[in-house]
Amino acid sequence: MLRSVLAVIAAFVVSTVLVIAVELVSTTLFPPPPGLDPRDQEQLAAWISGLPVGALLLVGLAHALGGFGGGVTGARIGGKGPALVFAVVFALGTVVNLFTIPHPTWFAVYDVVCLIVGVSAGVALGLRWRASAPPAPAA
Repeated sequence: MLRSVLAVIAAFVVSTVLVIAVELVSTTLFPPPPGLDPRDQEQLAAWISGLPVGALLLVGLAHALGGFGGGVTGARIGGKGPALVFAVVFALGTVVNLFTIPHPTWFAVYDVVCLIVGVSAGVALGLRWRASAPPAPAA
């Protein structure tokens, strides 16, 4: 049980680091306007509506890489169950974000596809690595 909980936590740590890293690149290339208050939904929506396609593509890439990294980590450490817990919570977070902050419709579809592909590939790879790993020594 403890291993499963730690697997989910590790999956979110890896996922968060990857998402933040890619989104830092995005905000460096496409900085927000001076004085933008990220807690103000109207300001945020106005900024997002004016972003170039490249900026939004990077956000989808961030979610794909974060989902991949978290999926690999959760599956490798804890197996299928923890990886699925990570996947569901990560997906719910993305969907809530898409409903909370207005995004272009094409981006919402693209982002969900990126998320599904990233998490699915990550979980599959993590499970494959887990199956091929030597058994852990008994404690």
